[in-house]
Amino acid sequence: MKQLFVNALVSLVTGFFLVVGVGGGALVVGAIHDKLKDDPPKKYRQNTRFIPLADSAIAESSVVRDVPKFTVRGSIRNTDAIDWDVSFIRVEILSKSTPVSKCEERDSPDFRIVKPGESINFLIVCSSVANPVSGEAFEYRVRAERWDDAKK
Repeated sequence: MKQLFVNALVSLVTGFFLVVGVGGGALVVGAIHDKLKDDPPKKYRQNTRFIPLADSAIAESSVVRDVPKFTVRGSIRNTDAIDWDVSFIRVEILSKSTPVSKCEERDSPDFRIVKPGESINFLIVCSSVANPVSGEAFEYRVRAERWDDAKK
């Protein structure tokens, strides 16, 4: 009986150290794997500034009807003689001329080059906007910015 108790205790201690060893090894392997699979640091634009586009650059915009969320679609036309790198397109939602909310394009590329005379389309879904009070209608403003190199 005594030998059975000793064997059980030895098995318990051995099992504990086996679990700790395998778990620790798994943590080390996981940490090494995470270090190796990390993407290289993403480059960001240094010395940058964003210049708002003129309201005349917004060629058209309209509210998409019969969708569950406040959605605006439109296009931006490059009216300059240089390429535009359009970075941000936002919609400001107004209620009785007072800003209520802002939303921006979520699934847009990091940059969009727009040549002179060309246009790009956008679709912005404002998911965090509550429905207006009955009888009241939202107004909206489209704001866009282009990236400009500060070194110029």
